[in-house]
Amino acid sequence: MRAEASTPEGPRSIFVDVRVHPLRDANGAVWGVLVQGLDTTRETQALKALQAREHELEEALAAYQAILDNSHDVICVFDSDGVIQQVNRHTQAAWGYTAEELIGRNYIALVHPEDREASVRFALRARMGRPATGFLNRYRRKDGTYTPMMWSVGWSERFQRGYGIARDMHEWVAAEERLRQAQKMEAIGRLTGGLAHDFNNILTVVMSGSEAMLQNLPPRSPHREMAELTLNAAERGADLVERLLSFSRNRSPKSETIDCRALMDGVAPLIRQAIGERVTLTVETPQELYCRASRSQLESALLNLCINARDAMPEGGEIRIKVSAVRRPSGDPEIGLREERDFVCIAVTDTGVGMSPSVADRALEPFFTTKDGQGSGLGLSMVYGFVSQAGGDLTIDTAEGQGTTVTLCLPMASGLTAQSAEADPDIPPDWLGRRILLVDDDELVSRQLHLQLLALGFQVRPARDAAAALRVLEGDEDIALMLTDVVMPGMDGVDLAAAAGRIRPELKVMFTTAYARGEDSGRALPANAVVLHKPYRRGRLIALLMKMLPPGRVAGD
Repeated sequence: MRAEASTPEGPRSIFVDVRVHPLRDANGAVWGVLVQGLDTTRETQALKALQAREHELEEALAAYQAILDNSHDVICVFDSDGVIQQVNRHTQAAWGYTAEELIGRNYIALVHPEDREASVRFALRARMGRPATGFLNRYRRKDGTYTPMMWSVGWSERFQRGYGIARDMHEWVAAEERLRQAQKMEAIGRLTGGLAHDFNNILTVVMSGSEAMLQNLPPRSPHREMAELTLNAAERGADLVERLLSFSRNRSPKSETIDCRALMDGVAPLIRQAIGERVTLTVETPQELYCRASRSQLESALLNLCINARDAMPEGGEIRIKVSAVRRPSGDPEIGLREERDFVCIAVTDTGVGMSPSVADRALEPFFTTKDGQGSGLGLSMVYGFVSQAGGDLTIDTAEGQGTTVTLCLPMASGLTAQSAEADPDIPPDWLGRRILLVDDDELVSRQLHLQLLALGFQVRPARDAAAALRVLEGDEDIALMLTDVVMPGMDGVDLAAAAGRIRPELKVMFTTAYARGEDSGRALPANAVVLHKPYRRGRLIALLMKMLPPGRVAGD
């Protein structure tokens, strides 16, 4: 108890331990009381100081644990043998174990077997007081998967404890891999551009030769089918080059009017080969419908959707593709733009496991996948991007256990513009005998163009390089047109055209190039330049020649 005591120094408060004892006579009756007092001031003050320190320690420990638990990094405390003594809350969330399951375990038991030796060396480095930061290893989660962790570890010799801080690098490693893939695709794009140039030159010769054979073969010749197959193969090769360039250089392919029935006839065999024998494919295209989009991207989208559908049916099932026409609202009603438009809808339906609402809500997110690391998560998002770019939209109708339907709606187009093959125009009679200067360093292409121009009635002066072409121009004033390749050793086609203009200002120039449209050939062509892109059909060559040398006019007019 607290009491007031008089001392030589004056009154002061003290703490007294008071004890009261009754005094009894021989009969047991109380005849008095003995009161004893013991000054406990020093002990009481020491106890209060100890209690205050314990309270401060509890607050410090609580603050310490709060700091640990609010960290977004993994924090572990180890003893000298590597046994885990303490973890923060994020460690439990990151690895899936409770604190009780982690404390008392040796950290090395959680490390990937391939990373254990390096991890031990890293721990010894920290134990020796040397810098121990930026170490990457893999830790096993409770579900058995491994996640990459970046560690910094410090050692306290006084407390014989190691303190490790780590960050889950799963997203960083994935992003680094995507960057490597992007760099790889950029390198492939450069390589593809060069290969495409050479391949298009070859296809030009094949296509021209096939057309020449078809023109000279009688209608019932047994060789016509072979010539037609060769021509079709060359055209498919040209389309393949276009797709490779679009894919490797992230270039938007050109939109065109697509005959949906012909598209399905062409892509169905490829889809059947991709989905395997356990999945059946049914295609319904009840009427002639045309849509406006990139053919290569639409084919890739359909193939991607069917592969996704196959993966959703591990025991087999059915995929049904249905093409139909719909009229639906289009535009943005919030700003007053709303109209009814015609669309072609292509619905891909499977009998697979379907999606939960949470999965369906995220299905179009880039890099979201449910394939346990087997997919990139880019398939549906890329399909959605393609459809949106084409002016349409994509919808998903799904439920768990009831399959999935993904519908692509693309703008409808008129079938009148869907004809890809045009009849060759009649050759103007005033072309006969007119002179063309042909400049190309590729012997195969030069010879092929030479023969084509001769067949059209022109006289041809060939030149293998710019110097030879300039010599021809200086000595032959009857040249009506110079047809020159863009890329040549030494002086290229652009510089040649400029030099030729100084000799013959009225000279007409047509450029040829084996680089695909939109690809960098290394030189910018003049404004309004007429360009013949290889490979080309005979009709395209004639059309451009008629543009440069219209009927009824002669060179110099």
